[in-house]
Amino acid sequence: MFTPWGWAGTRGYADITLGSDPRTDWVRYDSVLQHDAVDRALTFRAGDMIGSSLSWGRSVRLGGVQVRKDFSLRRDLVTAPMLSYAGTAAVPSTVDVFLDGAPVYSGSTEPGRFEIDNVPIRTGPGTAVVTLRGADGRTESRELAFFGARRLLGRGISDYSIEVGQPRLNYGSATTDYLDETAVSATLRFGATDEVTLSAHVEGMDDLAMAGVGAEYVAGRRAEVSISAGASHDGDRTGHFGEVTFSAYPLGRLSLDASLYRSFGDFADLAFGVDRTAETASEALHPPSARDLVSLVYRGAGRSLGLNYIRLEQEGRRHRLASLSYARAFDRVGGTLTLSGGHDFEQDEDRFAVLFSLTKGRRTRQFHLDHEGRSRLHASRAIDERPGATGYAVQATRDGEALRVGGQVERETRFGRATGQIASGSGFASSEIAFRGAIAVLDRRLAAGRQIHDSFAVVDAGRAGLPIRLQNREVARTGPGGHALVSGLTSYHVNSLSMDVDDLPGDTLWSSTATDIVPARRSGIAVDFGISDVTRSRLVTLVDATGAPLALGTPVRIDGRPNAFAIGYDGQVLLQDTAPGSTVEASHDARNCRATLPPVSMATMETLPCL
Repeated sequence: MFTPWGWAGTRGYADITLGSDPRTDWVRYDSVLQHDAVDRALTFRAGDMIGSSLSWGRSVRLGGVQVRKDFSLRRDLVTAPMLSYAGTAAVPSTVDVFLDGAPVYSGSTEPGRFEIDNVPIRTGPGTAVVTLRGADGRTESRELAFFGARRLLGRGISDYSIEVGQPRLNYGSATTDYLDETAVSATLRFGATDEVTLSAHVEGMDDLAMAGVGAEYVAGRRAEVSISAGASHDGDRTGHFGEVTFSAYPLGRLSLDASLYRSFGDFADLAFGVDRTAETASEALHPPSARDLVSLVYRGAGRSLGLNYIRLEQEGRRHRLASLSYARAFDRVGGTLTLSGGHDFEQDEDRFAVLFSLTKGRRTRQFHLDHEGRSRLHASRAIDERPGATGYAVQATRDGEALRVGGQVERETRFGRATGQIASGSGFASSEIAFRGAIAVLDRRLAAGRQIHDSFAVVDAGRAGLPIRLQNREVARTGPGGHALVSGLTSYHVNSLSMDVDDLPGDTLWSSTATDIVPARRSGIAVDFGISDVTRSRLVTLVDATGAPLALGTPVRIDGRPNAFAIGYDGQVLLQDTAPGSTVEASHDARNCRATLPPVSMATMETLPCL
């Protein structure tokens, strides 16, 4: 449900069991009331939510209230550091910026000093070329080295989130519980400069409190470095942590990512406190005492090589894994070969796997084999969004003597997507039928269609069976009432809806066949393409008392209605929504004239004297 002030909704599903012990369980995912302040790029939320955190933290599900910055509401805002350049032109000039040989900016400047801001760049190091072409024919070029950071904010940009609520337990199950304790968390990130972003995070519940600060910066236009530290107070126990992450591109195609994390004493965070209070005793929710990650990847022409190392110590458990992977693309056949191997130092175990994949259009074939002799054959065809489209997937897996086979068929209908699944193995067999769709009522128009995840439109095309296109892709067809539900719209972004004139019947007129709409989040827009029956339309030629056609552009009205039709060449005009006996009034030569429509169909070209 949505209003001009926001939207409210709940998500979940009903689990219906038939047989000797029939029952119905309702599983609720979340219930939300939300308001988006677009001008300020702020979201106010009440209900279920996921708390904020930084890269070193862990989020907790809460039921409460939240205020957070949401830059997706303002696509015109540039939040990341971009390329800037300042120069001087002696004469009127054009300025072009090229990145890897591709143009990314073009503009003009008058004589004097000029500045170029917010030129888009890619992640990692690179070189841009700025070319200045003067009206006198002279050309100057300059190379600019840059580093596109992944996580930094632009100078003066702030990003924050504050939430207060009760921690939620057993998410995704029929039992939904909230702790009686109240939890608080807040996160702030601020772009101090284009190369330095500062961050802070606090969270707490009952007698547990934790806070951390950090900084991210670009080092030498070759690497992105992040340093974080924090401390916790949990009753009479204290602890602290530190983390350093490093992302570099030392040799262009070679990238290096590494991180080092350590915690000391009795460090605790909100996720651990919730787990302890709920008495679920999950070892996985204890804060790690050590975590090391190293990833080295080389990407060449159609191939890549990767080396990874992971070390994790948590609640007395220790894991150390190293892996090596190689991928090669065979463009001529659409194939990809992936080889991967690894070693578990704690279990003293080697692992390897081979994957070969063939892709042609929407069809994919795969073969997979691992070190334990397990093999898998897979074939699929991806479904598209067109009504009537079909997709499938079949798979056979062998594990020793055990063989398991399964398959799935999907079909996109005008009312949603239908799915059927079957599976069979050693001693078991299962089947499932599912249908996912939506029903919307908007502006007294009822329509059914694909599942709604964000924004939608209810289109009135006036006739059944007409294809409706979103961004020039067919995504829906009108039903018996001439209505269609178009889901998959992008909120706060221009969405183009249209009909192809080749699909339209010849006995009907539309005032438009395309329109652009910008919906709010989780809301809908009614779109009327303005249908009119051609049998109520008349093509006539209006002449004056001497038989001369009325002048081009003369306004014509039907029965005194405010909307006017303009006369075209040779006095011809197409009149819509008419009836036999309707009065036609035109203004020409500083006077008005009138004519009466006779009961003649549009198939006959009519000449009417306007007297």
